[in-house]
Amino acid sequence: MKLTDNDIREIIARAEELQQSGSTPGMEAETLIRVGEDVGISRHAMQRALKERLESHFQPVVGDLVFASSTDGRFYAAEVLAQGEHTHTVRFLQGGERKVASDGLQPPPLLPGDRVMCPWPGWGDAPGTVVSYNSEEQNITVSDGWHQTQVPVRNVWVASPSLARDRRGRIYAAIFVAGVAVGSAIGAMIMAFV
Repeated sequence: MKLTDNDIREIIARAEELQQSGSTPGMEAETLIRVGEDVGISRHAMQRALKERLESHFQPVVGDLVFASSTDGRFYAAEVLAQGEHTHTVRFLQGGERKVASDGLQPPPLLPGDRVMCPWPGWGDAPGTVVSYNSEEQNITVSDGWHQTQVPVRNVWVASPSLARDRRGRIYAAIFVAGVAVGSAIGAMIMAFV
């Protein structure tokens, strides 16, 4: 996606707003982020403003790289092959084609600071933070906080928001059941001694 001069000005203005409000959570993205840092804007504010801008203008067309929902509930890198009124036909970079509803597409999480799941050498799939993206080679550099590795974009995935919520709910339920079991066992031991 090419950014116009007006887009760049608006992204920098939005990053300044985020920094002043204390809110935290074309040019290549990394270059634009460095420009913002050079004028005194925090890296995080620039990353967030850039992400907001790109997501607000997300209207994929044929040939675009997107992350599309798959049958397993994850989003994988795909190329848009055709677009209809409410659906897009995509070809996943790992293989396979699928017709996906428009809300089943999202911008690629390839900006510095984006979180993705990817294969780590010797570990398997684990979370990482995007450091940089090389569009020519179609790979990203990710960091786990200690190490960095390069990963082909086709091997990267993100969980759907609903899948993440479901997993969190199951974890809370398991903690609750374990707490009840431990409490019952302690209660039974106390009653046995009394």
